[in-house]
Amino acid sequence: MAKRASREAVSEEETLGHVQRDIIMLKTFSFPGTVLVGLLTLVCTSCLQKKVAPPYNPVHHPAIEYHTVHATGAFGQPYRVILKRYSRPEGKPVVLLHGLGKTGRAFDLVEGSPELSLATFLFGQGYDVWLLNLRNRELAPGLRSTCPPPHEIEQQADPSVRKYRCETASIDDYAIYDVPPMLNYLAALTGQPMTLVGNSLGGLVFTAYLEGAFHDRAMLAQGLKRVRLSTELAAQRGGAIEHLVYLFSSPIIRFRWTLEQESERWQQLPPGERQPWVSHLYKRMVPDAQLNPDYARYNFFLSLLAGSASLDAQLLRHELVSLGTILSNVLQPDTYLHPLIVARPAGYGWINWPPNLPEWGPYLLLDQVVDFPGRVLRQLLDIVRTGSFASFDRTIDYGSRLSMLRNLKITFVHGGRDKVFMPGTGYQTIVEQMGSGNDVHWKVFPELGHDDFLVLPSRYPELAEVLAD
Repeated sequence: MAKRASREAVSEEETLGHVQRDIIMLKTFSFPGTVLVGLLTLVCTSCLQKKVAPPYNPVHHPAIEYHTVHATGAFGQPYRVILKRYSRPEGKPVVLLHGLGKTGRAFDLVEGSPELSLATFLFGQGYDVWLLNLRNRELAPGLRSTCPPPHEIEQQADPSVRKYRCETASIDDYAIYDVPPMLNYLAALTGQPMTLVGNSLGGLVFTAYLEGAFHDRAMLAQGLKRVRLSTELAAQRGGAIEHLVYLFSSPIIRFRWTLEQESERWQQLPPGERQPWVSHLYKRMVPDAQLNPDYARYNFFLSLLAGSASLDAQLLRHELVSLGTILSNVLQPDTYLHPLIVARPAGYGWINWPPNLPEWGPYLLLDQVVDFPGRVLRQLLDIVRTGSFASFDRTIDYGSRLSMLRNLKITFVHGGRDKVFMPGTGYQTIVEQMGSGNDVHWKVFPELGHDDFLVLPSRYPELAEVLAD
């Protein structure tokens, strides 16, 4: 059992530092003084919240192993990826793949603690648990998946990547070069069919992998990455898989609500009921079921991202971008939205449903966000714009090729308050695309947001039920 730790808040100096940074961020925009004061009033409640640590400490777990797997990039450049294992050789292998901006630590928030580590909990249920870690992600101190170095032929074909430290990376690259050597290694070591659990982005990566994605070699010789699908590869890869679980993920996305729809709704309010637009937006962000009952339907953040041409240019120029960089490129100098979605726990509410969470939950979730690979985020924004998951080069629509997945048990686990992958949206399309060759199931947590499950160990047993069925 993990040892209980006292809840420690950040120092007053650190809290003030957060406030000063937010003020500096605000001053970079040309707000009138009165508006600036008003907006600071709105955000300071969030800024001054005490940062609380989870009430558990990491513990030494004798079953933990780290494995290094060697891989080769699109242009033949070598790199390595790191796997973490809670080793139970006699158990069924369960393979967990993390989401955007995160690492394999997302499933092992407090190492070795079944109270706050999905990996440890599943190990305790009898599974042989593996945490995959995609390229350029640090799984533990000194244990980092590297990336294939840049290659001259790609830089000649696309001069915008000449400053990249690594070869360009997209969801396609993860599926074609990162995942195959890891799963091949795991299959050779365990000799058993695997259960794949893809969280958020991880589900998309597994989709492309199981559809038999590969890069056209003739196009690679010209420095260009063009995705193709192989029925032979799809059959080979799917043959080693027993169960695919989309954990708060889906290859088809349909949004319930956008910023434009909200603006239209606001304009139709009677003048006496219509608050100033800024006040209206702030109220609509409050994660309170009584004050704002349809908060979970409000996707203005993703709408802003999808509509930003300046952000698109930044994402193509930079390998890795921070949340601050994203905001500074999305939001125009006269916008009122920037202070409402700064990287504070309340601002992170667009990805979770805070009323569900312990007070330390939003901080712990936010701590898992390292950075955002530029081209991967650009590819995800294309999904937001089109509603379907396609390759980076737009030559393959993975969402319309789900029939490539054959003879699999597939379970979609969604949250009723998930504003990224929302239940009930696209389900019928998914079933139609997958055809009759798969055994498809659904499980919805009606009250959970996108990332809530990871910090709610009371719900871990329900995933274990999904895996055992």
